Amino acid sequence: MGLIKKLGYCMAIWFGFLAVAYQVLMHIYQPELKQELHLERAQGIAKIVVEAESGIQHIDSDSVEMMLYAQGYAHAKDRLWAMERLRRFSNGTLSEVLGDETLPIDKLSISVGVGKASRETWEKPGVMGDLQK
Repeated sequence: MGLIKKLGYCMAIWFGFLAVAYQVLMHIYQPELKQELHLERAQGIAKIVVEAESGIQHIDSDSVEMMLYAQGYAHAKDRLWAMERLRRFSNGTLSEVLGDETLPIDKLSISVGVGKASRETWEKPGVMGDLQK
């Protein structure tokens, strides 16, 4: 048997293994289709329904406060690293986790004052301050 045939068989077996592993992982990490939240600080109940085919989440709640909590929960569950990266970008602390390559980005973020503006907006009454009650 020639070398090319052997390589072809090895590649076919390898890609077959990868395809099976992908299917197994997708089955194991299938998102929960329905979820009901009970959170200590929020008043009410929220239901998060995930469409099986698209993964789009729909939130149904009995209060605005609970809807906001559920939205934050769903967002954090799916996008935790993206949120952490954005938080670190705005505060100028990306280099703490990504290394020296991101120092210029940190310096720019600090000089522009994105994190400071976010904190000031959060503390300003009437904008986000009403949600802190």
